[in-house]
Amino acid sequence: MTVTRESLRQELNDLQARMKRFEEFKSHQYSTNICAPGKHEFTLLQAEEMEHEAGWVLSKRCINCGIVVIDRCPLADETIIDNWAEFREGDEEE
Repeated sequence: MTVTRESLRQELNDLQARMKRFEEFKSHQYSTNICAPGKHEFTLLQAEEMEHEAGWVLSKRCINCGIVVIDRCPLADETIIDNWAEFREGDEEE
């Protein structure tokens, strides 16, 4: 492969992108080893409704090692709880 100005520019851009990701990795103080199975400490990143079926897609990241897990949770059952029913129209008045 012949080295050109454009190929060097692309290599530099790729290296800058890797450096940016490395700085992010270091700033979060992620472990250099992935946590053992069952030892992750996840924090929720995003919860979205599924597009083509009832349920949710949950994205969560381990605060220790940084891996991201995406769970697809189809809706099997739904319970609605209204903690404010007493204040809604049509309920019995005091």
